[in-house]
Amino acid sequence: MDSVTDLPSVNSTEKVVRLAEVFIKPENIILLIVELILMTLASFGNGIVLASWLTHRPIRTPSNLLLISLAVCDFLGGAIVIPFTSLQLLFNQWLLGFLGCQLSAIIGSTLLFVGSNHLVLIAVDRYMIVQYGTVYLNQRSLRSCAKSIAFVWLVGFLTSCPYLLDPKGSIQYKETSPDKYTCNYRHLESNILCQDIFSLLVPSILMVYFYIKIFFGISKNLKTDLVNQKFGETCNDLVTINVSQDESNYNDNFKTTAADSIEIQQDDSTESAMKSEVSRSEKKKLASTIKKSRRAARTLGILILCFSVCFYPFMCVSMLQIVFGFRLTFVSAVFSFLSQVNSAVNPFVYGVHSKDFRAAFKRMGLPLR
Repeated sequence: MDSVTDLPSVNSTEKVVRLAEVFIKPENIILLIVELILMTLASFGNGIVLASWLTHRPIRTPSNLLLISLAVCDFLGGAIVIPFTSLQLLFNQWLLGFLGCQLSAIIGSTLLFVGSNHLVLIAVDRYMIVQYGTVYLNQRSLRSCAKSIAFVWLVGFLTSCPYLLDPKGSIQYKETSPDKYTCNYRHLESNILCQDIFSLLVPSILMVYFYIKIFFGISKNLKTDLVNQKFGETCNDLVTINVSQDESNYNDNFKTTAADSIEIQQDDSTESAMKSEVSRSEKKKLASTIKKSRRAARTLGILILCFSVCFYPFMCVSMLQIVFGFRLTFVSAVFSFLSQVNSAVNPFVYGVHSKDFRAAFKRMGLPLR
């Protein structure tokens, strides 16, 4: 009887010992530290971005609303997805039960689709600004951007429906040894293909396409503005020449008084001063427009580059495993870990390259240059 009553305590002691052994291994300690850093950066960094939207009114623009929604996606990734993945990597088993596995599948699938397609929305928004300028800006509003964002989140949630409607068929949750389970929601080839194509491949192609269009659009607008400016200066020179010729003919054919000549000189000096002032203001406006367009395009390009570096290896390994039947378990785990870095990097891209967010961060007391 005593041995029977002592059995649960023995099993519980074995579990405690097994969990303690995990933290003794140096590689697990390193993994734990790295995951904690990633989780902190993703949660804290994106939390600061969200707080800046709430406290700094000037950044509440339609374009920044897209970045805020992306920050929500990255924040959830840092607060939920990274801890879930870290636990399984660290303990080499799933500790949160079947419902936890199902929740991890739904959230992970949704955030993967939403994050990539938000970059597509940002690229489309920037392209429309470059291509149509004030016509698009006058028609765009916070409400229209909110509708686009809501549509992407809805479609992202629909991509996770297989895990919600048929969890036992789409989620691999099995017991590998006594009291030791694994959770894998990327084991069906159909699910992997759909996720990789619609959450990674197609958005990546659209990002690159619109970014190329943006680059050529900025170059075209820059050349057009420079031509218009030179054309305006040429027209001003021609007008000045014609005025001076008319004045000389007038002085040759008619006699003017000294008072009239003084008035003409004053009018000429006033007109030349106005022309130079207009020319100066046009140059400043042109330089400001070019600077803003280049900065926005640079920010978008860095976001796309970070996304590509973090997710392309993961996508390629998944495709190789399906097409050629390779079993790259360790490599797949490493690239899966790399994909989590994207959530921690994006807030620093805003802070360095977005003037609006830099101002908001400084107002919140962050030590930025």
